[in-house]
Amino acid sequence: VIETDLGDVLVQLFEYELPSYQLAPGVHFHPSQITNKIKEKYNVDVEPNGPAIVSFFRKTHRPKILNANISLTSANAVAADDGSIVLVENEGNISLLTRLPPKHIVICGISKIVPTVYDALLQVNMQERWNTLIGSYISFIRGPSSTNDVYGQKVIGMYGAQEVVIILVDDWRTKAVKENSFLKEFLHCISCKACNYVCTASRAVGNIYASKMGLGACGIIKDYIHNGIESAVKNGLFLCTSCENCKNFCPVQVDLPKIMRELKKIAVSKNLAPPPLESYLQNIKTKKNPFK
Repeated sequence: VIETDLGDVLVQLFEYELPSYQLAPGVHFHPSQITNKIKEKYNVDVEPNGPAIVSFFRKTHRPKILNANISLTSANAVAADDGSIVLVENEGNISLLTRLPPKHIVICGISKIVPTVYDALLQVNMQERWNTLIGSYISFIRGPSSTNDVYGQKVIGMYGAQEVVIILVDDWRTKAVKENSFLKEFLHCISCKACNYVCTASRAVGNIYASKMGLGACGIIKDYIHNGIESAVKNGLFLCTSCENCKNFCPVQVDLPKIMRELKKIAVSKNLAPPPLESYLQNIKTKKNPFK
């Protein structure tokens, strides 16, 4: 599988180092680091600046898109009434991937389903209004390309994809909600990543407060769902300051601080709180002051 989003290409180049920000996963790599890696892997000298690096990867990856037989994308939203797939992007790679390969496979969570195309458009509008990264392209895909121009006969597959498949993934969603009712609200998340912009912990320590499931509180919550409370604690559960910036900035008002508090309760009940916090707790109980 070949990544085409430049940020993901850079993360892949650096052997899947954790991203620093979900919408720009490779933004923390210095241009000289990138060009050194390019030299190491491709034996090509590239100037350490944005335009030169972008030009290099455009030349190496565009032919791979043109020659691909199958493309994989996610979706920003899927309309239940007619199956429309909505995709937002900046780079133009998704537009090429959804048109050029004969088969386009969409893999997305069931929480991406909305009732109508209008609802899907509202969701895209919310994602962009609360974000500083505005998409250059918005695509609505209802099915494979087709033409009726030969004697009125409909033929599937003209210039675009001949087959479009949607795979809806439940994965952790239903199970998590059944086992932990406080996680139901988490399914309202529209993945705009606005919470990462204002998170005090993420701004302070970056991808130290993260898991392989994602950055910040969302990444920690998903880590708990997949790997348990021990892993969530290890990856920074207690770095959350409960400042509620994420809740106040969230376009759908998901109460991430409340969910994080519930996870902290579970951790404390299993004696998994970090030692300094245990010390503060004992000081409060015995001396009425956490710092004595």
